[in-house]
Amino acid sequence: MGSQSAFEALRKAAVEPHPLLKHRFFRVLYLVYFLLRVLLVLLPLHAAFYLRPAARPRKTWTLRRSLIVLVRRELSHLVAVLAIESLGRDLSEEPLPGDLKNSHFALLPSFPPSLLSTRLHAIALEVERTRPTWDRERKTLGPAPGWRYRPRRIPSTRPALKRTFSAAPKPPLCPPVPAFWFSNQRAVEEFRVPSRKGGERVALCLHGGAYAVGSAHEKDGTAKIARDLIKTGKVDCALAIDYRLSHTSPFPAALIDALTAYHYLLSTLHLCPSQIVLVGDSAGGHLALTLLHHLSLSPVHPPPRALLLFSPWTDLSFSHVLSAHPFSSATRNLHSDIIADLFPLYAAHLFTRGSRALLPLEDPYLSLTALSSGSEGGEEKEETEKVGWGGWLKDVCVVSGEAERLADEVATLVGRMRDGGLQVRWEEVEGAVHDFCIFETGWEPEQAHAFRVVDEWLGEVFSAASSPSTLSSSAIPSTLAQKPSASASPSADELNDVSSSSSDDEDAPDARAWADWSSDGDGDGDASSEGTRTPGTRSRSGSEVGVGA
Repeated sequence: MGSQSAFEALRKAAVEPHPLLKHRFFRVLYLVYFLLRVLLVLLPLHAAFYLRPAARPRKTWTLRRSLIVLVRRELSHLVAVLAIESLGRDLSEEPLPGDLKNSHFALLPSFPPSLLSTRLHAIALEVERTRPTWDRERKTLGPAPGWRYRPRRIPSTRPALKRTFSAAPKPPLCPPVPAFWFSNQRAVEEFRVPSRKGGERVALCLHGGAYAVGSAHEKDGTAKIARDLIKTGKVDCALAIDYRLSHTSPFPAALIDALTAYHYLLSTLHLCPSQIVLVGDSAGGHLALTLLHHLSLSPVHPPPRALLLFSPWTDLSFSHVLSAHPFSSATRNLHSDIIADLFPLYAAHLFTRGSRALLPLEDPYLSLTALSSGSEGGEEKEETEKVGWGGWLKDVCVVSGEAERLADEVATLVGRMRDGGLQVRWEEVEGAVHDFCIFETGWEPEQAHAFRVVDEWLGEVFSAASSPSTLSSSAIPSTLAQKPSASASPSADELNDVSSSSSDDEDAPDARAWADWSSDGDGDGDASSEGTRTPGTRSRSGSEVGVGA
């Protein structure tokens, strides 16, 4: 059975709610039952059971941490069972300046639809065409009070913003993208956006949440990574975007929003790609990888300087789960992670609805680490070449948890990246769960160690270049490696050659921006990726091509 049909079978059996739960009364009744079951049954029983450290999911965990992981896992199960969708910030609401203490709100201009590839445009059209079908599946029950940030309404600005986001332009939808700048400046101060001349180092942050949960707002837990990156001192500011979530805008809406943010940094702020590090956690890591994959297929923009991933979700085909064995991470970490069985299935169902007719689940846009049946030797190499890792982005850092269920997916990703020629530093933290770096409390010293590794890696990456510079000619496809003149840009034939060398089904749009980014020399170098081993962690780093995971 292929992963597409297997996914459909799992989704119908486990994701679709019971018919009674389609009625609001029974949904509220189930919510009450859930709360009583967790508070009066699960917590007391597990608290007694976990009194012995040997009985806990990890012997090194405290009783408090063990119970927190249990509750978070049950909450993710609740979201899937009740098909709760409204767990993100209302993007039509502009937060009041007084509500922001450590960030600055910005509304990024729309992405030019003409720069979308033919395939991405076709997928967006198909999603919009089938909207009446999949939109009828949406449920009406929202989250409990306090589960998401709800800003106060602003009478003077809200109607204008509401019209901006609620209008129905022709597909594909490329609306303005709300975002938040994080820096060492307080929100009450006037924020100066970074510039090419200023040489500021910028982190483009894509939050996690399975494309169904979370926000870039500073009050949301998923914004913690952006704040902590600023504290390292290796980046001057971070741009965290509020991309559209799956309950209203499935794939490729989030990818278009990520393209909008990257296009804004390069075309509006005129930053050098070597000033930018792309950051993503969980589904945000998947979005970051998808963005890089799209950039390699449609060379309108050069890639950023480096990539930083926290527990990336990379296999929406669930091939690792379908082929799980007793020693796989999906099985052995069943009771030590915060992810329940149903939640990723439900999230993937929301994310892919409307696009499955044109986009199989094994496609790299959805599953960069999909395991093909019988993939051995040459087939694995062919898959690596299909993704097109080589020559585009050299420096990668991956932080993951040893106790998370996605550990095998992360290992597959790291192995394929190294086989593709990337310099990958992989830090698997012992006893840490999925996306542990977003939690405010309860995960020390694991978080401190993870950000020490990130701080060291960022220092190595940015010190490889003597100053913020442009993309090296070695990272530019051979047909575009020649320095363009001021009056000429790569020809259409050259662009088509580049696109066809990466993918047979992608059309390379206009690449006139190449002349601006490849006009200078480059100081990029291979950063050292030697790891260090400390008590309670496992460092898996390699600086040579072909180092296995």
